[in-house]
Amino acid sequence: MSESLMDPGKARWLLEGGSAQLSDGERALLLALARLEEEMGRPVTPEERAALEKLAAEAHAFDPTEIAKAVDQMVSAQPQKERQLDWSELRKRWKR
Repeated sequence: MSESLMDPGKARWLLEGGSAQLSDGERALLLALARLEEEMGRPVTPEERAALEKLAAEAHAFDPTEIAKAVDQMVSAQPQKERQLDWSELRKRWKR
């Protein structure tokens, strides 16, 4: 686990207008993943906190909390036997 929530310079990039280059969905997904990382114990610097607050203010079309819940559910859910596919079945579905 790295010492920081974001790669070096990313929080500054977001604060200096980089977030405008992201779609609403990308902003919401980034915010949701950052919140999950924080819940797992990653430290958040004041600059990263400011960047996350800016993302939260700009994520209009999606609810990052709902995305975080969905990601958590996907990761922690038990597999369902009836939903397991083998590679040949996946290839058939992909060719459709």
